[in-house]
Amino acid sequence: MTKKQLLLAGLLLGSVFTINAQTTISFEASEGYTVGNVHNQNGWIVTGDGEGGFIANQSISNALATNGSQSLKIDEDPSFSGQTSTIMGAFYNFTPLASTHYSVSADYYISELDAANFGMHLVGSTSFISRFEFNYEGDARTVETVGTGLAWSPIAGFTWVANRWYNVKIEVNGTEVKYYIDNVLLRTGATTITESVQQLRFAHDNYGGFAYVDNIVMTNLALGVGEQVASNFSVYPNPSNGLVNISNDLNSVLTSVSLTDLNGRTVKTAKLNGDSSAQVNISDLSAGVYMMTINSDQGSVTKKIIKN
Repeated sequence: MTKKQLLLAGLLLGSVFTINAQTTISFEASEGYTVGNVHNQNGWIVTGDGEGGFIANQSISNALATNGSQSLKIDEDPSFSGQTSTIMGAFYNFTPLASTHYSVSADYYISELDAANFGMHLVGSTSFISRFEFNYEGDARTVETVGTGLAWSPIAGFTWVANRWYNVKIEVNGTEVKYYIDNVLLRTGATTITESVQQLRFAHDNYGGFAYVDNIVMTNLALGVGEQVASNFSVYPNPSNGLVNISNDLNSVLTSVSLTDLNGRTVKTAKLNGDSSAQVNISDLSAGVYMMTINSDQGSVTKKIIKN
């Protein structure tokens, strides 16, 4: 079979989903995901094959995960040759985020060095807003302004190893872009694109190897009214070694809660009873500081909790 080279014509858009104050995607069955091809699942699409179809091997997998039991797997499609850029993968479409201050993070696991480049890209209506990649040689890079154009620029002092989870976070504030790995700021760059973000891409250039992606968190950091909402939520006792009470003065319907450690790892999730108050048992967690995200019918708020 003759292997084919893909050309990416424009920015692909399909079904569109809405991002709330904070949205988490962990590819679980409870979120409506099923193991198999990710195309057309909950707003996800995969790269077209140039002939009216779509590439293979971009899927929901139950082989490895950081949050729950399922994750996104992006893998080589042997029908195609290696590509000149990271255009093969899975893309998530959502309603354009009006905010100019937001962050997107995800856990990323790559199977091997000296294979494909793997990327995480934020996309507007016509252009890339931000591009981060794990380079096949073991470093990472971002697109930065060089002279009058754009070019890939390696991130000094960072190297990655295969078969290890990394948390990648991109924070955009106007034209400033910050890149974090495992909550460590590695680079502050810039973007000339002021379009609203509306697509998230996890992609590779098809030179071998595969990657898992999990625990995607998209946060609108321009809180405004949300900060006022947050002030009406209470969690107590804090510190606690057992039950934590959640209440609010807005009669908001509480739907779920998640706790993450300071490395950004989700350590506990729970569905709530749909009332304006609830209790969460944290006695099974190790002593330390956690961030508790409370989801309600009026959005999401995050509170710091100390387990003693």
